[in-house]
Amino acid sequence: MAKMQNEPMQQPNVKYDVLVNKIEKELMKSQAIVKKGVAGKYQKKRMAEVVGYETTLRILKELGMSGTEGSDNSDNNVKRK
Repeated sequence: MAKMQNEPMQQPNVKYDVLVNKIEKELMKSQAIVKKGVAGKYQKKRMAEVVGYETTLRILKELGMSGTEGSDNSDNNVKRK
């Protein structure tokens, strides 16, 4: 096995609220640019950014909801051996 080049380090934690706020801000920014319109090939890039931010935000919100009490997620209520 090859010798590791770098010392493996734990990645810093980012608070959930900070991460969601950052993604929401980027989403609004990209949506405004798409709404205004971009010349040439960059319009598709911006539209893809919007879809990516929407998807990321939806996933984060679903993950955030699974950690709260009273969520209706049946997977959390199943006891596993």
